[in-house]
Amino acid sequence: MAYKPHGHSSMFSAIAGFWENLLLFFSLVRDYWRGNYRHVSWLSFAGIALTLLYMVSPLDLMTDAVPVIGWLDDVAVLLLCLKLIKPDLERYRKYKKSNDEL
Repeated sequence: MAYKPHGHSSMFSAIAGFWENLLLFFSLVRDYWRGNYRHVSWLSFAGIALTLLYMVSPLDLMTDAVPVIGWLDDVAVLLLCLKLIKPDLERYRKYKKSNDEL
């Protein structure tokens, strides 16, 4: 039996979960923009809008000119937003799943 250090599988599943939520986040934004899905609370809407504004804004806590380190604040804001909008993201996930099955 091969040795597997603790934490690797959970780390990979956390990264996979983050990636899945990130893709769902942008899908939600796209469907909201197109008018296909509007069941988003005002708090989630504000969180999404402020997150997107922060990510494209040249004013950051850490400048994006410094590779990797400059993106850490963007990732932190995105993670906070994903946590904030989790109920709406889960509702949207169910919506997408039910509409993909049609």
